Amino acid sequence: MPTVITSMHVREDCQTQFHDFQVKISLLVREQPGFSGREVICPVAPYQEAWVILFRFDNNENLQSWLHHPERLRLLEEIGASLEKPMSFQVVASDPKSPQPASAVFSHRVQPEKEEQFHDWKRRLIEARSHFPGLLDSEMYEPVPGIQEDWIDIVRFDSSENLNAWFNSAERKQFLEEAKELSIDSSAHSVATGLENWFHLQEDEGQSTPSIPSWKQASLVLLALFPVALIVHLILRPLPAELPWPAKVLFGNFIGVAALTWVLMPRISQLFAFWCRPPAQSRNWRVHLLGGILLYGIIFSILALAIGLLG
Repeated sequence: MPTVITSMHVREDCQTQFHDFQVKISLLVREQPGFSGREVICPVAPYQEAWVILFRFDNNENLQSWLHHPERLRLLEEIGASLEKPMSFQVVASDPKSPQPASAVFSHRVQPEKEEQFHDWKRRLIEARSHFPGLLDSEMYEPVPGIQEDWIDIVRFDSSENLNAWFNSAERKQFLEEAKELSIDSSAHSVATGLENWFHLQEDEGQSTPSIPSWKQASLVLLALFPVALIVHLILRPLPAELPWPAKVLFGNFIGVAALTWVLMPRISQLFAFWCRPPAQSRNWRVHLLGGILLYGIIFSILALAIGLLG
C-alpha cells in the first residue's frame, strides 16, 4: 500500500507544539481522497529517538496529491522550528500491475523428545520450499519458555496463486505427514487481502487452507452486492424526501452489509467452493473458466432482468 513515512526529532521544550501539529495534520489528511490509515510510533529511548508517522493511501496518485498539498507543506514548515534536526521522508509506492503478496503462518507444538528430529525436518522443509516459484521470504521463530510454546513459521509468496501451489504441493503434503510424528499440535492461517472472513468454505479438520485469489473474492462480492444494491435502491425510493440524503445512504449501507455478511456471502462462497478452492486433482483452466462463466452469467442475467423490470 502506498505510504509516506516521516521521521521527526522533536525538541524537548516543543512537545505541546508538536501535539498541536499532529492534531491539525490528522484532521487534514482524513479529508484527502484515498486516505487509508495513519500510524504514529512514539520515541523509545535509547533505541529510537524520533517520532515516526505513517500515512497510507489507496494508490500512488492520491499519495502524490497528499505530498504536494499546500496546507500539508505549510504545517510542515511551521513545525520545522520545533525540531532538533531536519525531518526525513521515505515514500513507499506500489505497482498497481503487480499481484498482491500473500502470507501464511504455521505453528507447530513439538514433542520435547522429538526436537532433534524436528530441526532436521525444518531444515529439509525450508530447502524444499525455496525451490517453489514466487517465494519472497520465510522466517521460523523458536518457542519462548513461559510465553510461546509453539514454533512459528511465516512464509510469504508474491501472489496467492503461488502460495496455493505450495499449499497443495505433493512435497508439502509429505512434510505434513512427517510432522504428525513430531508435533503435538499444528495449525496454519493464510493472510492475503482482508476479505477472507466473508468466505465460509467447508474445511477438513486438521487441514490448512490456501487463500482465495483476490480477483475471485472481488468477483463473488460483486455477485452478492449487485442485487443487494438494486433492492436497497427500491427500498429507499419511498422514504420521505425530507429525510437527509446521508441518512438514507447510512440506512442502505446497514441493509447491504447485513445482507452480505450474514445471508449472501456464506451461501455464495459455498456455492462456488468448487471454483474458489478446487480439489488439487481438478486445478486446471477448465475449472477456472467454468466458474467464471457461471458467475458472470448470473451477474448479467440479473442485469438484464433488472433492466426489463425497472427500465
